[in-house]
Amino acid sequence: MEGPDLARLLDRTGAGQAHQLLLQSIAETTRSVCDAQACSIQRLDTASREFVFEAVAGQGHPTLVGRRYPSDRGIAGWTLLSRQSVVVDDVSTEPSFAKDVAESTGYVPHSIVAFPLIKDDMPVGVLEVLDADLDGRRGIRSLEFIAPFAGQATIAMQLVERDRTLGTAVAENSELRELLALTQEFSSLSGPKRETALRLLGLIRELMT
Repeated sequence: MEGPDLARLLDRTGAGQAHQLLLQSIAETTRSVCDAQACSIQRLDTASREFVFEAVAGQGHPTLVGRRYPSDRGIAGWTLLSRQSVVVDDVSTEPSFAKDVAESTGYVPHSIVAFPLIKDDMPVGVLEVLDADLDGRRGIRSLEFIAPFAGQATIAMQLVERDRTLGTAVAENSELRELLALTQEFSSLSGPKRETALRLLGLIRELMT
């Protein structure tokens, strides 16, 4: 079992698509609640030291998903390095703002709110909200308003990463692939064949105990 068949089986076991949709939903909800032009959830690829756009709502959706740029660039890079959230009301006055990166996305914001996504005391990504209208909330008040969404994004990111780890393990382990293939075949059985399979599973369980 390889390629598309394996991907479909992983989806059937709950891996993959559902958690990616959850991440996208968090980005869309954050953008809507903040009345922002855009919201993105960016994962840190520790191997390449790049940010990867995992979910994008508003400006740039859906063409930015999967795009990469160096993790030491821009306000997101500063947020990741410092592990501190930041509110930039005017990016033209912020030295860390990477205009070339913004231009490459097709949208240059006026303001940015950025949150580091932290898992087990390690940064795993950044949530950014562009040109938000927070009804007069500024500074610490805007951070407090958006913070819960950053927490949700961190949890969803963990689920997506777990799914990918499972997919990689299955793809690299022939015995695990065979086990999942048997599981799929078993789920399609009915009648006497299913009863026989259940008896065989019972015998295997007895042998293993």
